[in-house]
Amino acid sequence: MDIFFRNKKIIHYLITLIVMFGFGYLPAPAPITPYGMKIAGVFLGAVYGWTVLNMLWPSLLGLIALGFHVGMTSVLQNSFGSPIIVMLLIIYVLLGLLEECGATKVLAKAFISNRLTSGRPWIFVYLMFVGTYACAQIHPFVAILLFIGFTQQVCRIFKIDLPSKFSMLMALGIAIASMLGQITFPFLNTGLVFNASYQAMAGAALSASTYVTFMIPLHLVLMLIYTLIMKVVFRLDLRPLKNITAETFGEKVPLTEEQKIALIGTAVFLLMALGAAFLPKSWLITNVLNRLTIFGLVGLVVLVLMLVFPKSGQALVNYSLLAGKHLSWDTIFISALILALSGYLGSSETGIAQALSQIMQPLLSVSPLIFIIVTLLIATVVTNFMNNIVVVVTMMPMMINILSQIPQFSTEGIILLLFIVAQFAVATPAASAFVGICFATENLVEPQKMMTYSLIIVPLLFIFTLLLGIPYSFLVF
Repeated sequence: MDIFFRNKKIIHYLITLIVMFGFGYLPAPAPITPYGMKIAGVFLGAVYGWTVLNMLWPSLLGLIALGFHVGMTSVLQNSFGSPIIVMLLIIYVLLGLLEECGATKVLAKAFISNRLTSGRPWIFVYLMFVGTYACAQIHPFVAILLFIGFTQQVCRIFKIDLPSKFSMLMALGIAIASMLGQITFPFLNTGLVFNASYQAMAGAALSASTYVTFMIPLHLVLMLIYTLIMKVVFRLDLRPLKNITAETFGEKVPLTEEQKIALIGTAVFLLMALGAAFLPKSWLITNVLNRLTIFGLVGLVVLVLMLVFPKSGQALVNYSLLAGKHLSWDTIFISALILALSGYLGSSETGIAQALSQIMQPLLSVSPLIFIIVTLLIATVVTNFMNNIVVVVTMMPMMINILSQIPQFSTEGIILLLFIVAQFAVATPAASAFVGICFATENLVEPQKMMTYSLIIVPLLFIFTLLLGIPYSFLVF
């Protein structure tokens, strides 16, 4: 037994285990049923494990516990039987190809080495964030490391002290841009997990067209506002960057054959996915794209790329190698558990939805706007201490339940604002893995100062998100 107790976190593993398997045997307070207590126990144990341990272990244990309580066949059908899980197995291969062939770095340099940035330091800063945002679609951690590297290079070339106000504000902006990039599309990355959770809880998926129409413009404006905060609130002096040119980061290197093909393949996939969302439903091509679903679209692109043999003689896509290296098992297992749990939590057999209604009934007596502001504020605060996926999945059932009784506001629009504010996790090194990379970058930051900056930035971003996002939700939804 001693071999287990060498792990200092063993108490957290035991608590997670006990809550998942034991909570359901406590007396059930009405209207929650004994069945509902078992589901709630798995959910509470998973939240605890995700918070203090990691994503994978509590997710796998949660699937086993859920199967023990309600039947493993049913759980597997509602988790790994979902098309979303199979889709992840393909999408990660396509994104892995872009990283392997170096397309991510080429894309990153394209944002900052162009005529727009020459002699225009504030445009350069904004495009650094937009570049991070775009590259985060491929791999958020790679995007952060690339643009943190560019920041360090700028500081060396133009003799800006490290650490400095500039380097710390850039690090925070890069972290926020990367997290926003994770929820840009409802069929990629964290956006996929959030959309799947919403579908399981609300009974219908978010419309891809309205999702993208809402997210991308609002994200771009928020990154612009962050840039203005650097200039107006922090009064950052960028005169040393006046001499920045398109050649600052080296000569422009031509795309390799592999990079061209990988980027074209990815562009084709995105165009087909967006076409399915935006093209008129009466068109034949729209019908075909929707029948294929996202899985079919990305699957076709990967299949074609597997038949491409560049000059090297090797197949461009070796599925086994790319899958082995780039599949995110944390995301796959947490998605599987969330998909299963979301459906069970919302079931009338559990009584959980009825209990939430009773608990939240007093909130219906306050102004709907106050309810929205308070709940989103809670999410903004809590996301700095808890994983953002956990924050969204925990708060979404309550918000859907209450918002469905408030006709003045769009449930979908406010839920998308929840997705956004859950990305403002930058207050401490432990707030998210994304900002953790920035805090850990040697010579780039002074942790205390950067935490102080974030305590100014997060409230301002929250305020602007509501001021812009709530009116915009009326327009889009």
